[in-house]
Amino acid sequence: MKTTALIVALVATAAIAAPAAAQSNPDLRTTVVKYSDLDLSRQAGADVLIARIKRAADTVCDYGSSTRSLAGASNYRNCVKDTTASVVRAVNAPLVTAGFGLSSPAQLATR
Repeated sequence: MKTTALIVALVATAAIAAPAAAQSNPDLRTTVVKYSDLDLSRQAGADVLIARIKRAADTVCDYGSSTRSLAGASNYRNCVKDTTASVVRAVNAPLVTAGFGLSSPAQLATR
């Protein structure tokens, strides 16, 4: 496995970002998702990584009190969904993609 960690970042909308980008933008919220301990060729490993990605997205998208309004709650949900999809796309592992509920790159692009 060539990649053992992902950086989940949020800049206005969710995105994957390189460590240098995270350091140069003080508004960028990041967290690292490690997965070198997982076997992504097995469903159990893919499921654990999906759960880690969702927790990380929740962390970078949570701005506390701003989620109390309807608009804030909607922005939060969209951020988590978009961030999770971006990270799943970056992992590019078939079982992770399928476990996220997608079966093709075209479906992933529209999520």
